[in-house]
This record gives sequence, C-alpha cells and structure tokens, in this order.
Amino acid sequence: MNEKLHYLKNQIENRRFQEVFDYLDLYFKEKPFYRYANLKQEILYQMDAGYPPKPMQVQALQMFLNDDKVKEAITFIEKNHTTTTTQKTATPMPYGTEKEIEGLKEVVKLLTEKKNFFLTQKVIAYDAGQKFTLIKQLEEIEKDLNSAKVKIEKYESHNANKLLNKVLDMVKEIKEENKNLQREINEIRNYSNKKNKSSTKKIKIFLASSSELKEDRRELREFISVENDRMIDKGVYFKLIQWEHFLDTISTTRLQDEYNKALQDCDLVVGLFFTKAGKFTEEELEKAYQSFKATEKPKILTYFKDAPVNMNDITEEVLSLLKMKKNLADKGHFYTSYPSIDWLKNHLKSQLEKLGYYD
Repeated sequence: MNEKLHYLKNQIENRRFQEVFDYLDLYFKEKPFYRYANLKQEILYQMDAGYPPKPMQVQALQMFLNDDKVKEAITFIEKNHTTTTTQKTATPMPYGTEKEIEGLKEVVKLLTEKKNFFLTQKVIAYDAGQKFTLIKQLEEIEKDLNSAKVKIEKYESHNANKLLNKVLDMVKEIKEENKNLQREINEIRNYSNKKNKSSTKKIKIFLASSSELKEDRRELREFISVENDRMIDKGVYFKLIQWEHFLDTISTTRLQDEYNKALQDCDLVVGLFFTKAGKFTEEELEKAYQSFKATEKPKILTYFKDAPVNMNDITEEVLSLLKMKKNLADKGHFYTSYPSIDWLKNHLKSQLEKLGYYD
C-alpha cells in the first residue's frame, strides 16, 4: 500500500499525470467518485490545451492521494488488476499524436463518469444550488462535444479515415447519451421540486476570520468538501458560508450587513484568530452571540492559532485580539487554541459530531 502510494506521488512529481489516472481508473471507472472525476477533468483539459496543470490542481491531486478512497482503490486494484497494470506498455499510435488521441478517449470516459454520477443521485433531494450544478455540468458536456468535433477536423488533415469513423461513432454515442442525460436531469429536477426538502439535512456553517489566515480557511474548505463527499449519501450536507461568497454581490445596504444577515441564518459560526481581530469580525461574533441568546442559534466555536509569530508582523491590532479574548471570557465563552491545521480539523469534526450534525 505505502509503496504504491509512494509510486503514485513520484509520478505526480515527475508530471506523469496520465499514468496516475490510468492506474486509478482501474477502480474509479467501475465505481465513479465525483471528486476524482473533477480533478482528472481539470488537469487533462489543461494539458489538452497545451499547458501544464496549475500548481493548485497538482496540490489538490497530491492531497487526494491521502484520501481513504484512494487506499480503497489501491487495495482493489492490487488484488484484481495486477496483471493488467504490470503488462501495460506504451504503444505508438498510428495517427496524429498520442496526446491528441488519448485526450479524445478521455472525453468519452469523463462524460460516461459524469452520467453515472448523476444517475446515482436520483434518490437525493436537490436544493436550488444542486439543480444549478446539474445544468452547468450539462453545458460542459456540450462544450466537450464541440471540442471533439474540432479534433475530428484536425485528424482529417492526416487522412486518418479509420480513426475518424471511430471518433464519429463516439461523438454520435455521446450525443445520444447527452439526450438521455437531459431527460434524466429533467426527471431529477421534477423529482426535486416534489420531494420534501427535509430529506437532506443541510447544516450552514459561517466561517469568520481575518485575511492573515487565508491558508487555514482554504484547508477548512477542503475538509468540508471531503466530509460532504462522505456524508451526502447519508442525507447530510455542510454548506460553508464565508465572506468571499459576497464580494460580487450588489446590495443596497452595507456589505457587512449582508454578512451579518447570513450569519444569523446559520447553524454554526466558526471564528479563527491569530494576531488580530478586525472590527468586522468582532461585529460578526457579537451578532452571533446576540442571536444565540435570543434563539439558541447559531452555535459558536472560536479558535485562536497557537504558532510562532514574526515580531515584525505584530502591530497595534494585537490589542483587538486581547480585547476579543476578554469579551469572550466576560460572556462565559470558552475558546480553543489550535497548534496546527490538522489538529483544528480533527477537533472541529469532533465538535460537529457532539452537536449531532452527523446524525
């Protein structure tokens, strides 16, 4: 297990992404997993356009290798596909370039994976955001079809008649699948409108912090995404609300008022602090506290990062941090110090369990 994980990580470091996907496809092709399909699609599309994958895409793939789903995949593959993986050789392609043809094959694979994924979601009640995602995915499929047509024209210049016929059949098949998928999406939308919305429990979590903890917020977003992949089939969905979601909105009121309104509608507020506590963050927690006193909602968790500080980074704003701690103590609220982001994620998960959000 560890040896194979090390091998896959080395392949990523050496930018051999196709070999990583070829190996993992032996499992995920039979058991589609949306997070993997999305990562694979983003990286292959970037490469197909002639560009290397973005650093964030590479980092996301490296993090995905630590997922329990990958360990499950490796165990399955090593047990059932050892011969397949050891005998695979790189055979020169007869027409065009290997990159172009393999990219076209991946289009079909990804579309099939998407279709299978959507079909498995029929029994889940979708909210408006999920229905919107389905429609956007359908639009992406149509874009893929156009991309396949462009590649067909490219191969025509190489007189690859046999390959063209095969690709045309593939495109025809994709079109038919597209029609079927559209029908399935319409069924899902109708089903969702009639389904009782309570069948999926949505937990709204408001994340409040200053800009200095940008990386910690990103890690928590990834943590929530992993938990949603794990819990969606059990009828639990965590909706993360953060200030980045409001930057492009137009409002007749102060933008901070929009934050506060969204905050009071949440089930849980998580506050992160390090060397300062901005006045807007203080305002957000005060609003949450007043709302909790009146309605017992939202619940509030506060975390203060315990890490070395560069003295040059300390400003007068540190006084706001001390004031925040005193205010919390005066209200009888117990805050928690966290030494690392992994510790924070484990502690937050335990608190979510204690609050009954996983039930």
